[in-house]
Amino acid sequence: MTQTILLVEDNPTQAAYYTQILSDDGFEVTHAGTAAEALDLYSRAAPAAVVLDLLLPDRDGLELIQDCQALAPQIPFVVLTAQSTIQTAVDAMRHGASEFLPKPVSDTHLRRAVHNAILLGGRPALKVVAAGAAAAKPTPPQSDPMRAAPLPGFTGFAPVMHELYRQVRAVSRSGVPIFLRGPTGSGRLASAKAIHVLAHDAPEAAPFIKLIASVMCPDAQLAALTGTEDTPDVITAAMGGTAYIAEPCTLSDQAQAALMERLHRLDATPGRSAKVQLITATTRDPFAEVREGHLREDLFHRLYVAPVRVPALSERGEDVVAIANATLRRFETRSEGGFVGLEPDVADFFRTYEWPGNVRQLINLIKSTVLLHEGPLITMDMLPMEMTTRQHANQSSTPFDSLLGRSLADVEEVIIEETIRQQQGSVPRAARVLDVSPSTLYRKREAWAKRGARPSEATRRAGSGGA
Repeated sequence: MTQTILLVEDNPTQAAYYTQILSDDGFEVTHAGTAAEALDLYSRAAPAAVVLDLLLPDRDGLELIQDCQALAPQIPFVVLTAQSTIQTAVDAMRHGASEFLPKPVSDTHLRRAVHNAILLGGRPALKVVAAGAAAAKPTPPQSDPMRAAPLPGFTGFAPVMHELYRQVRAVSRSGVPIFLRGPTGSGRLASAKAIHVLAHDAPEAAPFIKLIASVMCPDAQLAALTGTEDTPDVITAAMGGTAYIAEPCTLSDQAQAALMERLHRLDATPGRSAKVQLITATTRDPFAEVREGHLREDLFHRLYVAPVRVPALSERGEDVVAIANATLRRFETRSEGGFVGLEPDVADFFRTYEWPGNVRQLINLIKSTVLLHEGPLITMDMLPMEMTTRQHANQSSTPFDSLLGRSLADVEEVIIEETIRQQQGSVPRAARVLDVSPSTLYRKREAWAKRGARPSEATRRAGSGGA
């Protein structure tokens, strides 16, 4: 059965172009030139997807998405716009868009975006609204595993991962710099590689150039960012693909200046910026790094355009068991132990363990267990003693134990800084949680900085019981 695409585009030339592309791909295309016409067609037909230009003559395209979603919340929307800012992309995704494409749109990009949206969005029956009837109240989207399908290289369907998948898909085609934040071993590099796959039509042929600043000496950092007689700089080497820079806060002052100068030259070259997807990643709080002088503020604002948070494994609930089992399946053919799964006690332990090394720690644990033991199940006595001992020690104390015996001022500092950390570095959001004004938190942090005690040190002291 032929699938129908509802195309909402007020420009006749572009509408004819998109119609031809989609028709050649086997779709039946229904065209609307205004929001009113589109809403009428949407309520009477059952499109597999909607391709929507946000700039319409009679209404804002985001409002149209909301009205359509109120009728059938799981019809996917592919949004097109000439206003290709990250804020526009984020707003579109928040209003229910499945894909976001900046204009001009190539036929390859449009075809792939529509096919992806249909694959991930589903096509439930529409609720028909009679003329003059009251508008239906929006209904929350049904839980649909395909709609939040894991990215390439990922396993898991935890709510925090649904958000990661959504954010990555939202920004992967935007062309703006992407900033990944997450603890060590959580999957920042895997996220960058997923963005690379989604951002390029032929990702296997596009370069993916890595610069891991934290393991390089200052001279090597500078050479990587300026190039040598024999080797181009990282940005030049990544033309047509992706440049991935890990831990930019550890770049030397000279290297940060070189990166800033190289990005200025890239911006000044017409048409070249879109040919390099710049991704930076860190385990650190970039706002604190700027305050403490480790990261240039102008460079921070140049890199921190589309922030994406990669969650810790301890936040992912049942995903830890799924990842463990998936790793076992990958490695069972390489060992003679014949492992097929986890003992129930091990699965329960994995769910509650804090995983300081995150996914990398879990995968390495499974590998070593498979090599050193025989199956068919991983049992508690196969786990390293230091791992089970650490968990027991953590469970035998309360979160307040590390605060006992400390001054009230120290306790206040620890609680405020931990709240800010949990709100991904946002002082205004932390202020709402703590029910104080943001200015109060800013004044306190300024006082702590003048006192010479860095906030991160206070948090670490609390976590270690003052050791």
